Amino acid sequence: MRLVRITTFLLSLVLVNRTPVFAQDFTSPPTRTLLSQVSEIDLQLDAQGRPSVIARVNGKDLSLRVDLGANAFVLSEEAVEELGLPVIDFEIGEQRFPVVEVEEINVGEASFFGMSAGVVGFLGDFGDGLIGYPTFNDVLVSFDFPNEKLILQSGELPEVDHDRIVEWIGEDIGRRPDILVSIGEFKGPAVLDTQGSGWLKLPDSLISNYEIMGPIDTIAAMGPTLGQMTLLRAQVTDTLFIGGYNVINPIIDFRDKPGVVIGSDFLNQFVVTLDQKNDRIQLLKSGSTAIEVPKKETLSRSSNLTTDWKEYEGTYGNRNVFFENGNLYLQRNDGNTIATSLNERVSTPRLLLVQDAVDEFHLEVIPTAKVKFGRNKQGEVTELHVLNPQGTWEISTKEN
Repeated sequence: MRLVRITTFLLSLVLVNRTPVFAQDFTSPPTRTLLSQVSEIDLQLDAQGRPSVIARVNGKDLSLRVDLGANAFVLSEEAVEELGLPVIDFEIGEQRFPVVEVEEINVGEASFFGMSAGVVGFLGDFGDGLIGYPTFNDVLVSFDFPNEKLILQSGELPEVDHDRIVEWIGEDIGRRPDILVSIGEFKGPAVLDTQGSGWLKLPDSLISNYEIMGPIDTIAAMGPTLGQMTLLRAQVTDTLFIGGYNVINPIIDFRDKPGVVIGSDFLNQFVVTLDQKNDRIQLLKSGSTAIEVPKKETLSRSSNLTTDWKEYEGTYGNRNVFFENGNLYLQRNDGNTIATSLNERVSTPRLLLVQDAVDEFHLEVIPTAKVKFGRNKQGEVTELHVLNPQGTWEISTKEN
């Protein structure tokens, strides 16, 4: 069933040319885009509903996250090495970034030419890289979450009706797709973030404006641009209005950072279409326009779950587990740093483990990310099991 209603051009061929620029800003759109027909690509959704696709970059298949909430194209250091691309130091404003030139990206039947990619040292479970919205500047891109498809086509969306088709407001400092939302006394723009978790993120200065239902969970989190942050996750007695839809008693992450963000829990119920040429966004959902949010369950660790957590400490392949100040942490050790420029690296984050059952945990920053420890016949901890975004368990043997 086609949910996206599109006004198509008479000519189904999209061919846009720009002047090629070597090592251009990695937030820039392609210099040329070619799409000869409507293309539907399988979306791979992780446990949080965040999408990725298999794309061909300079002829090699890579797993790339697709993100409306990102204004850049980035590749991991490992992917850049596999592609054999030379890295240069590129200056944006007063900052310098490692950048590579990419000749061609193929996503389904679409080809994007002449792009630059930022190089990131550590992407964790984000695969080989991330495609931001500028890549799709010259086509209509639809995230069909119910059918797990990415749809690329020519054409344009109908006029804004403030119901199903809303205005891309353009007030975000990064020019990321933002639309008008309102809840209680707050009314303003919110960024659509397909790689962001949760329903809605608001500054924690607003929490006193709402009546809270049940417990408030404190969660340590990290954002790619905002860095470390603290989330106060709470369900509120109110209604969130977005276009012609309303979310009853939404769960809100109040964070100690600025900005308002719509996350994957909301977006995954829709077909979301971005028309960058006309600054329009379409939200289509089958069934009722009212969305009932299930009652939030606390993320706090149960007091009756006890064990000697020090026995989990050790090295498991490319991950370390360590006990510190009464808490258990997981941290990658493959390079163990993030590249912020050609000459500067910072430590990868240590992720707090929250116990769900004996030998079973989840990441505090990503509650759906599961971790288990395996034991031998003598009851000794010998394995680490980590659920990856593709839904399979990665098993590593304890080395020490």
